[in-house]
Amino acid sequence: MKRNVLSLSVVLFVGLLVVSVGNLFAPTEGCTPGYWKNHLDTWELIMPAYDPGDKLEDVFYGVTRTDDWWMELKGKSLLDALHFHGGKGMLGAARIFLRQAVAALLNSAADDAGLLNHFKPHDEVFNQITGYLNSIYDRDTFIMRAGNYENMNENPCPLN
Repeated sequence: MKRNVLSLSVVLFVGLLVVSVGNLFAPTEGCTPGYWKNHLDTWELIMPAYDPGDKLEDVFYGVTRTDDWWMELKGKSLLDALHFHGGKGMLGAARIFLRQAVAALLNSAADDAGLLNHFKPHDEVFNQITGYLNSIYDRDTFIMRAGNYENMNENPCPLN
């Protein structure tokens, strides 16, 4: 009986250790979609430079989907994505995802330009977003990934 309790304690301890170590590498600064849609002047300072009017399909040029929901988003800009609200089905989930993903993309570019500290590198975020857009086939996964980006974007924003 003692042996089982000890094993459980070790597993719980290791689980807590992994969570704690993982949090050491979490972004400590980030700006929300609301910040980016209301501070267009900051876009000029980030590297690589993005323009609010850049089209989603031009920025995420590696997305090869032909789904109705992706076709519906063609012609929408990065700024449009920051204004997206949810909705039903895959289109609604993609809008929720893209609102947070575009903010994360801008945050990573701001980090590369030295405006933010401890955010993921731009190339990593860009490739991750493109990969998700190409590989997610269910609403729940889009919502979950949006939540991951939201957690990074909701850190203190020193650019205010």
